[in-house]
Amino acid sequence: MGAFTAEEKKSFRLKRHLKARAFDYVLELMKNLILTEMVVWACGGGRFLTGAVMAAGYTLGWALYDIWHYKKEWLDLDIKGDERDG
Repeated sequence: MGAFTAEEKKSFRLKRHLKARAFDYVLELMKNLILTEMVVWACGGGRFLTGAVMAAGYTLGWALYDIWHYKKEWLDLDIKGDERDG
């Protein structure tokens, strides 16, 4: 009998992954905001708020995509591998 269930392992590893990547997500948001605002300024546009909202939406989508694939591909395979070994 294992000490932790598969769901507990998934939850723990997902939380650990999110804590490890939180700073990366913030840096990605800042990078996208700066680049978008530079493009808006270079093109002579005045819709800086629209650019910021679009950059934030893109970054949020990217982060959710990253989390979804970590959860579905790496986490599920890792937990299944542990169950077969034990």
